Amino acid sequence: MTKQHFAVLFIWLIISIMITTSCMAEEIANGQPAVEQNPSGSTPTVTVATISSSTEESVEVPITIDNPGQGICGVTLRISFDSRLQLSNIRTGSAFSALTFTRSGDYLTSKTATLLWDGFTEAQATGEIAILTFQLPEGEGVYHINVGCEAGDIVDGNLNDVDVTFVSGSISVMNNIEPDFILPVGVVRIEDEAFMGGNFTYVKLSSNVVEILDRAFANCPNLHHIFIPEKTTKIASNAFEGTSDLTIHGVSGSYAETFALTHGYSFKSE
Repeated sequence: MTKQHFAVLFIWLIISIMITTSCMAEEIANGQPAVEQNPSGSTPTVTVATISSSTEESVEVPITIDNPGQGICGVTLRISFDSRLQLSNIRTGSAFSALTFTRSGDYLTSKTATLLWDGFTEAQATGEIAILTFQLPEGEGVYHINVGCEAGDIVDGNLNDVDVTFVSGSISVMNNIEPDFILPVGVVRIEDEAFMGGNFTYVKLSSNVVEILDRAFANCPNLHHIFIPEKTTKIASNAFEGTSDLTIHGVSGSYAETFALTHGYSFKSE
């Protein structure tokens, strides 16, 4: 390489560095970070569970967060609920374990509650952030539980507002639950995705069903109860994928009970 070629290359390198530095400075001046903090563009979602209950005097209602990786350093959640419900306890979950938890002192006498988390380390986890225990009123009904926040209530480590989507929940109390979908006696196997996306609340399987295969009842948003007979000895781990707050009814000591306890579903002996 000649001295002339070397000089041209050196000048080109200096110009490239100057252009890059200028672009970064312009991004910072316009409030645009040089490195995107949340590449997916998704915002965290805070959800109050929807619970179905029958004879219980109290129920636990989890509040969860689905966080795509946004750093959160301070949170104030404002909870309101049906005046016929009585909030008896609040405990924190594991998703915000890096933050210090406090709660409003009048939640036992008020129909609202304020939950606060703060700290120096950003929380980025997905999972339960709080569990609310409610005493249920007498009589059937649907009792709503709302969650939200005000401007500046949720911030990151730089005290910038974090956009969050909120999904409220409810407790449905049904003293006499009756199946709204009963399978014929001749059915012995629930095939893959057989009832995926179905719109039913309480399914009763026939006494002859021995297998429930992959995603058989997946993504059934209103399915809260299913009776599984004693003959059932195989249930796919994803049979009820995307179905929340499910209670499995069955015979005590059956495979259905083992499956429920192993996979985190409620079980009711009948």
